Amino acid sequence: MHRHRPPRGKAPSIPPATPGWPDAAHGFIHWVRQSCLVFGRDRREPTAGRPALTITQRDGAWVVLPSTTKSNANNPEFFYIPADSPDCLLNSPRERCDQYFYQRYECIDLSSCGARKYGILQQRLRLAVMKWLRERLSVGGAV
Repeated sequence: MHRHRPPRGKAPSIPPATPGWPDAAHGFIHWVRQSCLVFGRDRREPTAGRPALTITQRDGAWVVLPSTTKSNANNPEFFYIPADSPDCLLNSPRERCDQYFYQRYECIDLSSCGARKYGILQQRLRLAVMKWLRERLSVGGAV
């Protein structure tokens, strides 16, 4: 098995439901090394990396939502962006696929995680992500 004990990450200074967080997500999609994330560590077959959406920067770390391409369309814990969304701009058409961003945010240092910027969300989708995240965290306390 390739199961690892999750690292103890640096927690953000305030939860996203508080007024100090932005109305819109930062909105860049980066490819980051899987070893920097807790999400996805329990895969049977390890992956080198995965997309992460930047929300905001806090205390020198980026708050990100990790992503998967595994279908979670009916799971409210995931924010779904279809491959053909005009509000999700990716650097390469070959990278287009359905993306599901997980509600449990993580704090990482992008530079030490080998981050490679490969996409950006338009403003309308940035606002929708933050609205969804605030609703999810105020309902169940995902973190």
